[in-house]
Amino acid sequence: GYDCGRFLTTTALVAFAGAAAAAEANLAYSGDAEAGYDMTATPGSFYWDANVAIDLTLTQELNSGAVASLSWGGDVAGSNLVPMAVTLDALPVAKLETSYGSISAGAIDNVNDEAFAEVAGMDVDTDAGTEDAGTIGFGQVAHILRADTTLGGYAVAASTNAAGTDVAAQVSGSAGDVAFALFYETNAMGLNVSGSAGAVSYAAAYASDSASNTSMGLGLGYDVTDAISVSASYAKNSTAAVAETAVGVAYAAGGITASADYDIDTPTLDLAAGYTMEVQAGMTVTLGVTVDDATGTPITGYTADVAYIMGDLAMYAGIDDASTTYAGVSYDLGGGASAFAYQSDAADLGPLEWAAGTRIGVAMTF
Repeated sequence: GYDCGRFLTTTALVAFAGAAAAAEANLAYSGDAEAGYDMTATPGSFYWDANVAIDLTLTQELNSGAVASLSWGGDVAGSNLVPMAVTLDALPVAKLETSYGSISAGAIDNVNDEAFAEVAGMDVDTDAGTEDAGTIGFGQVAHILRADTTLGGYAVAASTNAAGTDVAAQVSGSAGDVAFALFYETNAMGLNVSGSAGAVSYAAAYASDSASNTSMGLGLGYDVTDAISVSASYAKNSTAAVAETAVGVAYAAGGITASADYDIDTPTLDLAAGYTMEVQAGMTVTLGVTVDDATGTPITGYTADVAYIMGDLAMYAGIDDASTTYAGVSYDLGGGASAFAYQSDAADLGPLEWAAGTRIGVAMTF
């Protein structure tokens, strides 16, 4: 499926940041809905579900040339099993944008949320939530005030929580072919460096916190040919006695993909290969094989998927090593709507991510 927004624009007289003038109001929404007949249970039953994301933004250009805005979003979701419910963001977002930068308040992102780039094997948590013991955390505390600007060609951002007990800051930019980012958060600091020289690419990272935890990593990549690349990574964490070192090789050309990754310290070897071929016009077959020895005993898995698309009609089928199968058809009705019929042994199978069960119905995205 696909999502596209619908926009409703109106103009209202709004007193915004001390200036009474015509303000622009934009309502954007996108979502999906599905209804049909589920034959999985006996007897079968009709079902439906719908999800809509809504974002309302009021924008006002001030006499100084600055732009003030106020936005608030939420979700409307429900199904035949769960009553329709509206969930709004905890706070709206008020933003003032000037030629010097911007200031935001409300339900904003911590500037370090998912910003720190780890090298494989590093003990660093980079998204919102509670960090694991012994790891170094960035961006995990919700913030309500944020400022962004540019100084000397470098991007500078800072944010804080309501109590001021967690402050985050980030400076990023480049010097020649080398990109860098400096991170600070109450009780933690970090550094990312990355770049390339010819066929060689590199990334380095370092992080530490007030509990004396440190983590460092170095990653290297080299394009041997247009189809073959090799890589290596090294990570050392103060909480682990052994450094994590890995090497890998990958191949991709002519519908064939293959990779081998070896963790030296474990040691474990992971292998993967795939092949996609067009059997005839509109029909594509994709095969995949994996070998994982993380448990000490190699485990082999495979997948086989077939797709046949002829105009508005699409047919899909697949199977894996656990004999999990899916098969079905979808017909494009236009305007984001489609009719379908399928049988799937598990959830999220196939390119349309069909639910588990046997269903026939109509789906739409908007």
